[in-house]
Amino acid sequence: MKKVFLFMIATVLIISCSEAQNKNEKSELISVVEVIDAKTFNKKLENPSVQIVDVRTPDEFAAGSIAGAINIDYYASDFSEKISELNKQTETLIYCHSGGRSGKASKILKELGFSEVYDLKGGFSNWPF
Repeated sequence: MKKVFLFMIATVLIISCSEAQNKNEKSELISVVEVIDAKTFNKKLENPSVQIVDVRTPDEFAAGSIAGAINIDYYASDFSEKISELNKQTETLIYCHSGGRSGKASKILKELGFSEVYDLKGGFSNWPF
């Protein structure tokens, strides 16, 4: 009887530990995607290691962009491939013209495992700096 009781306790402990480990592994995969205002976005630009992604078309990008931004066109057929080449562990700032494309792109970045993605609220049309 004692052996059965000890076996049951050991089984419960093993299952509990296994579930806790799975939960921790899943939480490590969760990334942050946050829509932030222009002032906060501008403050984040002070970080020299931040990567800034403009998901507008090349023509839109050529007409004006945020300093240091790289252009990866959301509408391009190779968007996911190009965006995947970026460092997933580096804070990523993303914007488009008004927030629609960057919102969709942010979801893709999250699915690809980017750890921190910050989307400019209102897009470049809301950029006062």
